[in-house]
Amino acid sequence: MDMIHSEEELRHAFYHLIPSEDHPLEGHECLSLYRHLRKKYADYPVKEGLKKICCYRTIDEGVLAAYQASLCFSKERSASALYAHINPRHVPEAVKATHAKYYQWLEYGAGTCKEQVTRGTSSNFAGTLYRTLEIEISHSKSRVRLSMIDVDDNDPRTWLSRIRTAIGKEAIEVIIETKNGFHVLFQRSKMKREAHEALREVLASDTGKGKDVKVTSMKGCALSCALPGAYQADHKTKILACSCHLGKSE
Repeated sequence: MDMIHSEEELRHAFYHLIPSEDHPLEGHECLSLYRHLRKKYADYPVKEGLKKICCYRTIDEGVLAAYQASLCFSKERSASALYAHINPRHVPEAVKATHAKYYQWLEYGAGTCKEQVTRGTSSNFAGTLYRTLEIEISHSKSRVRLSMIDVDDNDPRTWLSRIRTAIGKEAIEVIIETKNGFHVLFQRSKMKREAHEALREVLASDTGKGKDVKVTSMKGCALSCALPGAYQADHKTKILACSCHLGKSE
């Protein structure tokens, strides 16, 4: 079974996730998405982790990557979700890290290295380095393009409304409706000076702890969002609003 409910929504999402013609992906960069198996989505035991990682540079490649990553066994279906990294990955850095693991595996086998690489005991480790490369691409960082606020509140009139007001309409790229709330993707460089302070005040006003936290500012560039047009377990992830306003709510 696949994890896609709307290819049109997928394409619209990639339009916002892929850098524009004015600031395109650089030659060493790609974007990636993955299917994540999560215990909190299932009422039965599952082994959490990334099940498939796919890379892309264009909208068409992104749609293909989404379908490739979405394939899963029926038992995994209700515990799976598709996520997309929102900032570019650094491919040469990933290749470098993969090569380092390969040489460490060779040196361990020759007795010149005492530390074995993860899963290096597999008899076919050298033949499955593509999996290592996929994981390294997922981890590698290139640059920050988008930032994200995770809103764990399904009512758009409360915390989401405050976040949108604080950031400002001009800086918001896309707002994604997730299973448990919303992912707000925005460009800090487009925020006005007073907007930065307003956002800090909103984040500071959330006094919840642990699972009770309603708004979280995600740090760094290795961030990922729920993929619109795909499922989070049984939830159809959708675009609530975006910068191009193609029929989406304000």
